[in-house]
Amino acid sequence: MAKVFSNAIKKTALQYGCIVSVCYLFFYYYHTLLSQQPGYIISLNYDITSLVLISCGGVKFVFSYAYLPLVFDFLFLFFPLLLTATILYNWQHKNTVIIATVVFTAYYSIINCSVTYFSLEGYVALTAVPFLFWGNPTSFYYNKQMVRYVFLLLFVGAGVFKIINGGISNYAQLSAILATQHASYMLYNDNWLTNYYQYLIHKEWLTYTLYILSILLELCFVVGFFTTKYDRYLVYLFLFFLVSDYAFMHINYIFWLPFILTLFWSKGNSPYKLVATLKV
Repeated sequence: MAKVFSNAIKKTALQYGCIVSVCYLFFYYYHTLLSQQPGYIISLNYDITSLVLISCGGVKFVFSYAYLPLVFDFLFLFFPLLLTATILYNWQHKNTVIIATVVFTAYYSIINCSVTYFSLEGYVALTAVPFLFWGNPTSFYYNKQMVRYVFLLLFVGAGVFKIINGGISNYAQLSAILATQHASYMLYNDNWLTNYYQYLIHKEWLTYTLYILSILLELCFVVGFFTTKYDRYLVYLFLFFLVSDYAFMHINYIFWLPFILTLFWSKGNSPYKLVATLKV
């Protein structure tokens, strides 16, 4: 039984390495790696960890030497790939590699969010998913459940927040968000994309419909708390969310792509079926 779990873990580790590599290419394409920043300009994030790190000079230190941003960019990809290789080839000290990956990714995320337009929420998956591989093979199922619930809670919580915050009763909510989100772009650009944003902003009935649909989509993830039967459909909804959010808001949640590993399983490899066969 442990051997079957090990095969599932190795497959997941390979998928994890591929997804993180795609995320890294996204960083490079949009010029958001640390080494691609034109200068050291801090954009404050209002959370205690970031403020403490900035106050202690932890961000300034990285940009004090020309080579350090390059080193940090290299390590940002190196640690996840090292974790993937450690699992695939059964190398020792796997848990140590997991801790190193999570700690460095958290540090990199704070630095990156301090000098780019990214927010820390985007790094949740990159810091949480490595814990799937913690411990022995038979604990993989429970680790997966833990990270899976974190993912579901983020989506359902976002939908509930929109309702509690009163956005659902504001007919012009999404139009106002779009106007704020794209104000600087529309000010300095006159092209089809600017016309597209202006069209959405002025069609409040359309944006309100999209806003309601987004709430319903996020609340659909509540089904994952009660059954795994519809996880495949949640994967489709999540991918649709990635595409539509980028199309309308120009916000890219590709960093959350590793969360798919907690939902998607190829036929015959599901730990749920394996655990059901274990004798208590």
